Amino acid sequence: DGSMMHEYRYAAPVSADVRVERLPNGLTVLLREVRIAPVAEVQIWAGVGSADERDHERGLAHFHEHMLFKGTERRGVGEIAGAIEGAGGRINAFTSFDVTCYHATLPSDVAALGLDVLSDAVRASVFDPEEVAREVDVVLEEINRSEDEPHSVLSDALFASAYRTHPYRLPILGTPESVGSFTREKVRAFYERWYTPENLVVVVVGDIDAADMLGKVEAIFGDDARGEAERARPEEPPQEGVRSALLARPFERACADASWPAVALPHPDAPALDLLAFILGEGDSSRLVRGVKEERGIVDRVDASCYTPRDPGLFGATWDAGADQILPALEQIVTETERLRREPVSVEELEKAQLNFIASRAWERESVSGMARKLGSSLLHAGDIAFEDTYLERVRNMTREDLMATAEK
Repeated sequence: DGSMMHEYRYAAPVSADVRVERLPNGLTVLLREVRIAPVAEVQIWAGVGSADERDHERGLAHFHEHMLFKGTERRGVGEIAGAIEGAGGRINAFTSFDVTCYHATLPSDVAALGLDVLSDAVRASVFDPEEVAREVDVVLEEINRSEDEPHSVLSDALFASAYRTHPYRLPILGTPESVGSFTREKVRAFYERWYTPENLVVVVVGDIDAADMLGKVEAIFGDDARGEAERARPEEPPQEGVRSALLARPFERACADASWPAVALPHPDAPALDLLAFILGEGDSSRLVRGVKEERGIVDRVDASCYTPRDPGLFGATWDAGADQILPALEQIVTETERLRREPVSVEELEKAQLNFIASRAWERESVSGMARKLGSSLLHAGDIAFEDTYLERVRNMTREDLMATAEK
């Protein structure tokens, strides 16, 4: 309703009061004092993901994420997570096509411990050969499990079809062949190339003293030497014509995806594509859920989304159904998607999409971990810590004509 829109319209910008520092060796530090709770979030982002791997390294970005928890010069196997959890905190990591992030949420009085533990993992992991071999088996099992998960199989098939040149076509986990070839030397070479200060971002948000935390970051990272890693990704050529892939697997139900080439996150059309995805297939009142699932009853589940990473992504719909209903559902989904470029959406649809999109983004940054993640992601994916705030402003100002023009593209 109007009061909710008012509340989210004037929510504090995620980039407000952020102290941005760049050390002489290139390390970027983002610090924000937030007194909402006695909690702090410490994150270390590396500007490297699976799309930056060389041919003989497929899966190494994700594998490296695993190895940073397997012991340093000061902490043995298990002691990295143990140190954070013993202080009442949580620690984890994730790898995407574009970034790797190590993050910990702790009571604010032990925020310095979080910084010490994460920086120790990022700067001084030992990559013990026995642990490398053990983790190879763990990741191979992860790959095997993904082959038994219908949506994982579908996602890999989608990206392999949508991209012919760009490394987004390759699975983040790597292949059994590539992962099986990993040695300490390979892991170490990847680490030394990418985990250098000019390619790292330290983010600390919460009940902290920013000046004190900056001093601690400088003491830890200040003497580290710059590296020379440079991203060099091939550009995906324009798609000409329909592509399709069919995989027969012994799953209970079929799942399918229909996608169109989209844009990168910083592209001006990205907010419109997000709103179009919401109108098309996000939420119970969306066109696809109402028309394909509720009224026609030919799918078990359907949703739409726009994936906008660092390089151009994909806009599309995914659905689960009986095998005999996959094509009838596809016909309906394509028809509804085509409508977006032939007739304006209703005023009500646009306003509801704007409200819900802004609300969901507001919930995401209600915690110190959400705030930190928005800052790190905005900088690494779009080159600007204020990107999230600019993005939401563009969402608020979107018109029906903007949506139709973007759909037509």
